Amino acid sequence: MLLPFGILFDGGVTPQIDDQAPMQPLRFKTCLPGGCIVTFPLDQATLEKLRSGTALKLTVTTAENTSLTFPISLKGLRAALDRLSAINGG
Repeated sequence: MLLPFGILFDGGVTPQIDDQAPMQPLRFKTCLPGGCIVTFPLDQATLEKLRSGTALKLTVTTAENTSLTFPISLKGLRAALDRLSAINGG
């Protein structure tokens, strides 16, 4: 995931699918000219939650020490994952 500048690194990024319990914070890996990168590991359980979810919320702490949440629509993800599986013979 590529996130914008102006975020405190120490807290990382906390993902949450819909209104489920937040996941463990993810650490920033590096920053590039377009923003900062966080690796989001996908185990089978998380992938299934994403497939059935409607929104992925990413919560960070800004440089002003305030909480900021980026909502990302999961609309179409199930179909995309199904298609990817079909292409790979799964």
